[in-house]
Amino acid sequence: MRKRLLLLILGFALLLTQRASAYTPAQPYSLWFYFDRAPEAVQFVECKSTSSLLCDQPKLLIQYGNCTDVVCLKTQPVLRSPYKFECAETACLYQEPLQSQGSRDPIFQLIVQFSNQARSTPPFTADFRSRIAGYRDRHFTVIRQNQSLQVEPDEAMKPTRWEVFGIALTITQCSEFAIALLCLGVLRFNRSQVARVLLWIGFVNLLTFPVVWFFFPSLQAFQYRSTRVFGVFSLFNAIGFSLALVHQKTITTKTIIRTGIVWFFCLPIVLIAAFLFAVLVGYAEFLPTALGVPSLITLMTSQICVAIWEGWLLARSQSGLSNYHSYWLSLLINLCSFLSGLALLPTLQQVG
Repeated sequence: MRKRLLLLILGFALLLTQRASAYTPAQPYSLWFYFDRAPEAVQFVECKSTSSLLCDQPKLLIQYGNCTDVVCLKTQPVLRSPYKFECAETACLYQEPLQSQGSRDPIFQLIVQFSNQARSTPPFTADFRSRIAGYRDRHFTVIRQNQSLQVEPDEAMKPTRWEVFGIALTITQCSEFAIALLCLGVLRFNRSQVARVLLWIGFVNLLTFPVVWFFFPSLQAFQYRSTRVFGVFSLFNAIGFSLALVHQKTITTKTIIRTGIVWFFCLPIVLIAAFLFAVLVGYAEFLPTALGVPSLITLMTSQICVAIWEGWLLARSQSGLSNYHSYWLSLLINLCSFLSGLALLPTLQQVG
């Protein structure tokens, strides 16, 4: 019966996806720019032609922020809504509708104002309106070189969080198990107690890690609504099973295993429900918005919240750990997993 229900839900989800894609409007043109530091203002300029490294007859198309340096163009931008140019932290996104009357072979220039001064890039081409335009035609890296800027195609597509989720979870589990073993050895726990605490930590990580990995990053800028839906579902899933676990009168190894089995069989239902809701919420959203919480805030908040959350769960695990030792153990294992992730996943900041 359960298998038939899952197949029915999955079939309905696929049908809904096909229906949605059939009536989805065409995707607008877009250009991404990535910086090594957050700009205060950016002007997107079109050049009529190029002479050496100079932009001939520059025309200010659109801008982000208020560019006040002497090198900034003082004219008014010629593009208005539905054209968009948004920036957040170290990324900027330019969008234009398919009905754009832009030049066939456009030459562009960026004028970027940082906290100390404004700099301009040499003229560059971007064939982002082509039907066969690929990733490197729509994504560019702006590199600072002495007092100048260089624009280069972003060659490597960034891995998504789904693609590196398994590796990151494995690093978290291994690092936290290692630190927990050391701490429990200092506390002179016997083997059965150690096994039970490790089992508890392993299952709790299955609940809390998706919250750290999906929910908090989904609050940042340039995140799709569908991504935020999966983040919210991971949060509610973790809260629900955490409450169900700690409200058990007696928590034994069998209790943890039984709850883990229930979680395992409920996970496909949660994912399918999240997928359906993401399709509905994210309909016709091709490009994300710049509205969001700064990444530094979400990163620090996620680590603090999870350390307190897991400490609270450890204190109620009935494993012999006092409240004091539970919260300290949670703090140590989460700090270790965080540092391990930074060391073993150097591209963590580049994960999409």
